[in-house]
Amino acid sequence: QFEAGYEYGPTFQGLRRAWSRDGEVFAEIALPEDQAHTAAHFGLHPALLDAALHANNFAEGHGAADEGQVALPFAWNGVSLHASGATALRVRTVATGSDSVSIELADPSGRPVATVGSLALRSIAADQLAKGSEGSAVGESLFRVEWVPLTPRETAVEIPEGVELLNLTGVSGDVRDLTGRVLRAVQEYLADEDRPDGARLAVLTRGAVAAVSSAEVTSPAAAAVWGLIRSAQAEHPGCLVLVDLDDESSSRAALATALSAGEPQVAVRSGGLTVPRVVRVGSPGVGSRRLDPEGTVLISGAGMIG
Repeated sequence: QFEAGYEYGPTFQGLRRAWSRDGEVFAEIALPEDQAHTAAHFGLHPALLDAALHANNFAEGHGAADEGQVALPFAWNGVSLHASGATALRVRTVATGSDSVSIELADPSGRPVATVGSLALRSIAADQLAKGSEGSAVGESLFRVEWVPLTPRETAVEIPEGVELLNLTGVSGDVRDLTGRVLRAVQEYLADEDRPDGARLAVLTRGAVAAVSSAEVTSPAAAAVWGLIRSAQAEHPGCLVLVDLDDESSSRAALATALSAGEPQVAVRSGGLTVPRVVRVGSPGVGSRRLDPEGTVLISGAGMIG
């Protein structure tokens, strides 16, 4: 498996025994002793689930495909968890197609723990996996949001017709209170059947996004409003606009231009417009960094304010 492109750390080397019979593959898997106490933290420990997939390598036609290819899980269907906290399992896999298998997991006494109706596998070139650990290739697979300057086609003086403003630039409050008020206002706006075609609700905030630097984010509640409205924009495209303004008078003067730009999200800084764009990370050497197994990693899902 190592030669095929697979590499497993000590926690993910849980396959103990495997044998086959008439197209079926059976296996016994277990967590390392030093990891057994962590089983209670999961419905099904990730290392056990991964070890169960190792049995596929013994199924005819379902291991590593052609030379230089690696078979990876692609689509899961009919997944059910029947029990939790297992530290050791018995596995039965059966081919359900040329590139799919079903999986049954039971504890050592035979009681069901989990079943997978069908797991589709896809093969990729092993060197594609290697690229993920090469600093030169990080920019090919990682993306981030970057705020870039926007040059407007024209400078507007008046707020476009059909645009209604919800001004939160001077509004304070905690996250729950403010998002609740905004949600109700947006729901009422969208429920208005008398709205003219092309009408938009522009939500104005201050200190919600880091268009230039993280120091610009001074209002967590306003940042939460952005998250709320971005979700609503996905459901009602073209109906809602987000504009984050700084304290400069030139930025307030540029509001009409920002609302005429046709962008769903705009940050106005010192009178200039910036808009979010998805760009490749492209940071050389980032992918080659090794994590210290004794260290601590912080994983944040808070976006610009995390």
